[in-house]
Amino acid sequence: MPRFYESKKCNASSEEYYQKGKRQNFLRERDIEKIIDTYKHRRDADRYSRKVPMEEIEQNGWNLNISRYVSTAVGEEEIDLAAVH
Repeated sequence: MPRFYESKKCNASSEEYYQKGKRQNFLRERDIEKIIDTYKHRRDADRYSRKVPMEEIEQNGWNLNISRYVSTAVGEEEIDLAAVH
C-alpha cells in the first residue's frame, strides 16, 4: 500500500473555492492548484483540510463525507457587554 494511504486520509473542503457561473459553478486554475497542493503535501488548514486517522473513519462507518471531518463554520465575534453599555 502506498505511504499516502497507510494511516490517514486527507480530506479537503473546497466549497468556498470556486467561481459562480450562470448554470454551473466551476473551479478556477488557482482553486485546482490549492486542492492539488493540499493533497500532495497533506496539509492541515483551518476550515479547508484535515488529515483524518483511518480509525476515526472506521468509527464513522467509513463515511467519507467531508463535512464530517472538516468544519467550514465561522466563529461568531465575541461582544464585550460591558463596553456596549
